[in-house]
Amino acid sequence: RFLKYQAILVEQDDVEIVVTNIGNSVSFLSGSIGEPVIHDCLETIETTYTSHPYLKDTPIEDAETWFTDRSSYIVSRKQHTEYAVTTSREVIESGPLPTNTSAQKAEHLYRLK
Repeated sequence: RFLKYQAILVEQDDVEIVVTNIGNSVSFLSGSIGEPVIHDCLETIETTYTSHPYLKDTPIEDAETWFTDRSSYIVSRKQHTEYAVTTSREVIESGPLPTNTSAQKAEHLYRLK
């Protein structure tokens, strides 16, 4: 339905549809036009949907590789959750987590230390 109205407006010679950064519709009454909106669709998609923006697709040279994992099990009807941070040869750190914590959250918690 909205597209139909846009098509009618675009057919008019004196009407131009543009993107604006004015968030409050009352601002249109003043007649002033805000700064042009600079928008990059790919950048917006990457920013919105990237779960770990600090991760890059190229490895750091001579960096040590660490792994994280989460394990959950039930003993006497009580759920227990634990995490581990390891290299390929040794355990760096391990410990308990709140029951609904993901491996990714464990990774973030360790990174903050």
